[in-house]
Amino acid sequence: MSKHLYIVSLFSLLLSLYSCERRPLIDRSEEIQVRVEMSVNTIVNVATQIYNEHVVVPKVEPELICVLFYDPVSHRQIMQTFLNTISTDEEGHYVISGNIKIQPGVYDMLCYNFDTSATLVRNDYSWNAIEAYTEEVTDNMFVDVLTRGNADLITHTPDHLLVARKKGLRIDASSEPVVIKTSASSIIKSYYVQLRLKNAQYVSTASAVLTGLTPSNKFGRNEVDSLSSTGVFFTMRPSKDKHLQAGEDDVLCATFNTFGKLPNHKSQLKILLNGITANGKPIEKIIDMDEVFKTELAIKNHWLLLDHIFEVPKPDGEDNGSGEGGGESSGGGFNPEVNDWEEERGEITI
Repeated sequence: MSKHLYIVSLFSLLLSLYSCERRPLIDRSEEIQVRVEMSVNTIVNVATQIYNEHVVVPKVEPELICVLFYDPVSHRQIMQTFLNTISTDEEGHYVISGNIKIQPGVYDMLCYNFDTSATLVRNDYSWNAIEAYTEEVTDNMFVDVLTRGNADLITHTPDHLLVARKKGLRIDASSEPVVIKTSASSIIKSYYVQLRLKNAQYVSTASAVLTGLTPSNKFGRNEVDSLSSTGVFFTMRPSKDKHLQAGEDDVLCATFNTFGKLPNHKSQLKILLNGITANGKPIEKIIDMDEVFKTELAIKNHWLLLDHIFEVPKPDGEDNGSGEGGGESSGGGFNPEVNDWEEERGEITI
């Protein structure tokens, strides 16, 4: 019995030593009241409503913020807490805040919204290791577009992750509450992609994979993963482009999010149009995107406007010179009505 008691005591001692290294003992009497207020900036480069007024950009207004305090020397996490009080400041900015207690000292503080579904966070124990990422697409319904090509994996598009950082934050002892104000901006980039479309009524769905993108961001240091690449999966919808000539203004378009384009990885846009064809095969188009990302509109506004025309074969199988394959179709697929498209687009978070 004494042997078992010795083992239990030794295990308890080791556990307490580990806990003390990770979470130092705190004298609660030394803690002071701190109020953290984080304002949300406008999401940078989400300008799709300027080019295509049918694309509505929803507001990004988080309801829960995770606040992490790190040791500025060891970069290890010292404390984690959450903010959930929503208000508007005198300038009309969306603010989320909360009160916490912490010992006086110097910290590196990191804040991010904790209510994203697609964007996940791991390794929050370290300022240098904390990382945002998305899961790989594995659903069987996407199997037709999951040819990896030059991508290491295919992932979902991320939700916007609003991040605020304060390094070397000094919190001095005070009898009055200390107020820390910071502002957050998204580490996610939003893009609008569009190409011209003919005979859209002969297909039923459009799926796309864009490769040459980074799969994650270590957002404490704000460094993206440049060693591996991913392709992001998203759905495209028909719409109208008022900048084009009437009668030739049908387009296929989408807004998608990404952690960023990798400059040294080849980027391709693979689009798959599905319809009821005679041979049962989807209609595919692959477009090189490297030069498109270098255009002025892509750099300034994140608009990927393609000159390509995706011409869908007519249902009678007549060769229309598109060279895109396909076969016969029963027709009646897409109905390129802007209102229908808007309703479906309302579910996409950008």
